[in-house]
Amino acid sequence: MEGFRDVFWKGDIIVWNNLFRHYLICLNLAFVLLFTNKEECPFDWTQIPILWLDDPNRTPEQKDIHDEIFHNFFGDESVRTYIEALSLRDSPIRHNQLTAYLRDLPTYTYSASWQSTIATNDAISYRRT
Repeated sequence: MEGFRDVFWKGDIIVWNNLFRHYLICLNLAFVLLFTNKEECPFDWTQIPILWLDDPNRTPEQKDIHDEIFHNFFGDESVRTYIEALSLRDSPIRHNQLTAYLRDLPTYTYSASWQSTIATNDAISYRRT
């Protein structure tokens, strides 16, 4: 396929945890953009900063939200078991496999991110009134 490189993902549990941390932050930002812009101002993946995990410019509130998302997600025993199983694989995981693995966790990822987004927006709305 023209323009496509055969990259793979492989690593220990720390590498996998960091991958999911980045994924959760990107997903959370997508939820925030959708929640705040609704369909009035469409966005695309170019607006999701994939290298933003430890952004020194993030606010304390953003850090708290991210910490809560991580706590909700990684606090689930099923998620920890899943990530451990991925880290114990001997063979590298290619693009299609990684996509499938990321899609296997939507309930946990969406729930962890959405709960924090709703709670934060409720708190912001409450402070404004």
